[in-house]
This record gives sequence, structure tokens and C-alpha cells, in this order.
Amino acid sequence: TAALLFLCSAAVIAFAAATYPSAIPVPWLTIAIAFVAISLKAILLAALALLFSSLSTSFSLPFFCTIGIWFAGSASQEAYEYITGSLGNELPMLSKLAVQALYYLLPNFSGLNLQVQAIYGLQLAAGDVFSSFLYALCYTAIVAWFSVIIFSRRELP
Repeated sequence: TAALLFLCSAAVIAFAAATYPSAIPVPWLTIAIAFVAISLKAILLAALALLFSSLSTSFSLPFFCTIGIWFAGSASQEAYEYITGSLGNELPMLSKLAVQALYYLLPNFSGLNLQVQAIYGLQLAAGDVFSSFLYALCYTAIVAWFSVIIFSRRELP
């Protein structure tokens, strides 16, 4: 499904590039890497949904927890940069420690946000891409492992 979506997107991009020629070539490699990053975010989010589903039998708790983690994980990088910057010196120490703890516990979806680089054709550092992908894969594996442990200890009717 993801590969089909990528092929359809690539066809639309190729059609738009042919229809509206530009002096800047289409950065196909960067677009492909950004697509893999989006796929890894979706896989990580699915693993988190599986974790919350193994904790609860209702529909609403896993759904809203997954959405909450998505929003918090997407904003955690900006919150961390705020508290570590010059404006963060005015905050109480307990608030700074709470934000830092959440930053390290929540998944950092900002590291996998490569859409800007793909849109503008910016260069990607291979080390940064590798570490972001490795982070997503390891975080997904840990969350899936916790899901399996929780589900295996659950009493089924």
C-alpha cells in the first residue's frame, strides 16, 4: 500500500514537473527518503496504537492516547528547544525537568520530518537520516516488545 502511494505521488510530481518546468530539478532521492520517513512515522504510530490497544478493551482510550502521543511527540522538539533556550531560564526548574522528561520519553516525530528538505530540494546529511531511521526502528521495536509482553499477560475471556 505504501509503495503504491509512493508511485502515485511520484507520477503526480513527474506530471507537475513536466507541466510547469523549473530550473531546479526534482530531487527524487530526497523525496524517496522523505517518503520512507513518513512511512516510519506511520509504523511507529501503529505500534503505539497497538500498545494502547493491548492495555484497554475500549475503543476510545487507545484512539485518544495515540492521537495525544502524536501531537505531543510532534511538538516535543520545539518545547525542548524553548526550555533550553534563553527564554527557558525564566521557567521554574520543576517545569524544565518535566518537559525534559517528556522529551526523552515521548517519540520525537520531528526527527523524521523531512518534508521541507524534499520540497525545497535541500541536501540531507546521511548520518542524520541514518540516526533518525535507526531511532524510529528501535523505538518501534521497543514499543512492539512492550505490547507483546502486556498482551501475553492479559487474561482473555
